[in-house]
Amino acid sequence: MAKADFLCLCALAVIVFVTPVAPQEITGPVGPLRLGALTIGSNATDQNSTVFRFVERSHLGNRWPLVAGSAYVGCAQSLPRVSVLVVADGVPWAFNAESKAWMMANKAVLDVNGQQVAVNVAGSHEPWLADDAEFPGTQMSAAPLLDIAKRLGCLPKPGSKDAEPR
Repeated sequence: MAKADFLCLCALAVIVFVTPVAPQEITGPVGPLRLGALTIGSNATDQNSTVFRFVERSHLGNRWPLVAGSAYVGCAQSLPRVSVLVVADGVPWAFNAESKAWMMANKAVLDVNGQQVAVNVAGSHEPWLADDAEFPGTQMSAAPLLDIAKRLGCLPKPGSKDAEPR
């Protein structure tokens, strides 16, 4: 990523810390969206504070990987790696392989606008990823959004001691 792109992305992106007690409202092109705690299964007392960053197509230009024009990327702060989410059009999706496996096993739900919404887990075809016009039959790379997740602390940076699976 070029330094100018990174600075532009940082200047335009909004970091929002959301707590289970008082979800904060984030206003984007699709209107206000309040994201709150990530709850594990039916245990309402097992709530985990989340951190999300709002991103939109103009932030990434032709590298924009989603069908939706904007989304939120984040995770539960106490459960990085296994709780990485992308919320597109108000629907939370498990982002990577570790998150998919963990979300399926734990039946996690995310507070979206005061409603408990189950985190969706897709198979090999991610419905939230756009098709890659350059390579028919494939989808765009989610790497730009993974970079954002890394900067939020949701994924380990390459070469760090946490980069290797436990």
